[in-house]
Amino acid sequence: MSDLQDKTLGCWMGMAVGDAMGSAVRGLKQETVHQYFRRVDGYVDGGAFVGKGIKLYRMPGLYGCQTQRALALSEVLLKNKKPQADDLTALIGEMAADGPEFYFGLFRHADGPFRKAVEEWPALSPPLVSSQKPCNLNYAALAVPLALYHQRTHDSLLRQCVETCLLFGSHPLEISAACAHAGLICFFAGLGDEINLAEEDLPAEEILQQAVAGAERAEEFIQENFPGLETGGKNAPRLSAAVAGLRDQFFQSDLDGLLKWICEYVSRQLDAPINNPSQGHALALFPLALTLVLKFGGNFSELMAQCMKLGREADKLGALAGAWGGALLGHSQIPEPLKSGLANSRELKIRGEALFYKKLPKQAKAVLEMERGLTLKESELQKKYRVEPRRKGVGKPTASAQDTDFEDSEAQALKDDPQLARKFQKQKTRSKRDRRRNLF
Repeated sequence: MSDLQDKTLGCWMGMAVGDAMGSAVRGLKQETVHQYFRRVDGYVDGGAFVGKGIKLYRMPGLYGCQTQRALALSEVLLKNKKPQADDLTALIGEMAADGPEFYFGLFRHADGPFRKAVEEWPALSPPLVSSQKPCNLNYAALAVPLALYHQRTHDSLLRQCVETCLLFGSHPLEISAACAHAGLICFFAGLGDEINLAEEDLPAEEILQQAVAGAERAEEFIQENFPGLETGGKNAPRLSAAVAGLRDQFFQSDLDGLLKWICEYVSRQLDAPINNPSQGHALALFPLALTLVLKFGGNFSELMAQCMKLGREADKLGALAGAWGGALLGHSQIPEPLKSGLANSRELKIRGEALFYKKLPKQAKAVLEMERGLTLKESELQKKYRVEPRRKGVGKPTASAQDTDFEDSEAQALKDDPQLARKFQKQKTRSKRDRRRNLF
């Protein structure tokens, strides 16, 4: 396997691995992630905690909506040699049309703007431009198959990124982040030839300069070629300014200082409090992923562990950083347990190799077929852990008169004897503490 082929496959699989790992801790606070799982550097099963902090069961090693959309785009791209909008919307519409309960068709962990974008397509006239304006880095993964197919940054790649993202949302920050993501993938895939990652630190200054230049180029391209895209004026937040600020701050602060700076910077730009850099805004997630790659990009497992510990939008952060880390290190440097434990890894690998050769082999399964099987499988497993909402007065055992009399007499005894009440309270506190300690 050539070096570029290894990096192409590494980027593709790294995206899926980061998405799958992040799905397990998505939406959790940093403290909760640590309490439940300590260190997340592999696929974890949160089934035991459903109803105790985790809302829904997620099948370990199964990627979500980020990778599913990238898979759909890769199929259309490889068949048509370009991301044909009609074919892409038809495939995604078919995937969204029918699925098990609690899912958006066959899509896993789909958010509201994506649902609304798909539902409004029939009412739009070509060229399709969604009225939705998400800005949570939801569609950056769409840049991965495009970048791996083209393998270098040029205007055709940027145009395809913009036009594909516009099918789902029209926020300029979201679109410029996808374009900048594509540019960094191409850059990272070629960087490893010049340095030995096992012996040297990443050239942070060079990477940061490239990231700033890539974001600026993306913004200029959008402004020149898509003038109707709302930018919010000169004072609107810009991705290039956020990355430039990170570049200026990077060598002056440690990791904690950089995470704090990202929160403070984005809070000022949005005039809204951002307390966790993984809270879910493109202006925070993009610099955060870049920071983690620069600090831990020489070790894929450690890079993923640092992404997962932050919780919140861990699937998006994991998919972004995983794609960059995989492009830097290559498929061969992704730990074997992460590759073998990834659901559908064989078919994913076929797609990654197909993007390098620009041809989809005949033995590749159709995306619709394989995603239907995976979603139905997770849905069946989820039934075991589903927590039904409790209705007032329903499902509660009826207390007998004898039980009621006993509870009343016990409560009265505690009320009459303060010493007994204190002893009871200590035992209750000790029991709670023991339960927390025995979670693991």
